[in-house]
Amino acid sequence: MKIKLQAKEKYISPKTFLCEICATPVLIGQESTLLIFNYIDKTFPAYFEQDEDMPSYKLMKVCNTCGNSEYV
Repeated sequence: MKIKLQAKEKYISPKTFLCEICATPVLIGQESTLLIFNYIDKTFPAYFEQDEDMPSYKLMKVCNTCGNSEYV
């Protein structure tokens, strides 16, 4: 399964969470980054060849340090 970064968006959290990369706490109202990945899920619930144009999406909430990293 190939996963590809689709978009990066600024995100202001309505609740505290931990960055999914470095585990730094991001507090309520603090600006962070939302990473949106897309991929073709060929396992669940069923996959048909014509479904190539219907990707699945994975959201990842990260702190601004990780979101602004050159690796993301």
